[in-house]
Amino acid sequence: MSSYTWTTLPPYGFTSNAFPWLCWFLWTSRNQLLFEKKPSTTKDVTLKAIIAIKEWDQVQQRLNKSPLPLQPLHTQSPQPHHSQISICNTDAAWRVDSWNGGLAWIFTDQEGTELNCGSLFQDHISSACMAEALAVRYALLHAMDLNINHIWLRSNSQVLIRALSSGRRSIELYGVLSDIETISSMFFSCRFSFIKRELNGPADLYAKA
Repeated sequence: MSSYTWTTLPPYGFTSNAFPWLCWFLWTSRNQLLFEKKPSTTKDVTLKAIIAIKEWDQVQQRLNKSPLPLQPLHTQSPQPHHSQISICNTDAAWRVDSWNGGLAWIFTDQEGTELNCGSLFQDHISSACMAEALAVRYALLHAMDLNINHIWLRSNSQVLIRALSSGRRSIELYGVLSDIETISSMFFSCRFSFIKRELNGPADLYAKA
């Protein structure tokens, strides 16, 4: 797109391409208006985009200067044998033709006994990976309601788990991953890992129900 060749002018103070950021915040503002009845002005949308771009640039500059590997969203990772850990498997069923899907999560103990579960249907989901990320966010919120302190969350989305483990955030998932980072920090310990789809059958059934 021609926007990628445009030059950002002062005094905004950033060098990244603003076009995808503006599109993202226009989309989120639209969703807030539709679902939460919260209108946003052009100034509000532009300001949020500029702030996000500056934060992104600052992070990228630090990463480029630092030889240290990226840290995961939440570094306190419990060992699976911990008796207080609640295991949570998540999954999502996204429909590309309608941009909606089912989100599901199941809590079990170390022996695999189901303790609790949750699911919901949501519209206006931009991609399958976004659906998987939303399922993780809602699962963490449910875990907080259940007063769970130690959680081991597993998803069959390798892309999502890789993003959660590395700390790298795509523009599309930036907001949801930021939410997950904030929520996960409220647990005593929180671990994210990949689970094969064939081992995630119950969560898959709930998501498609």
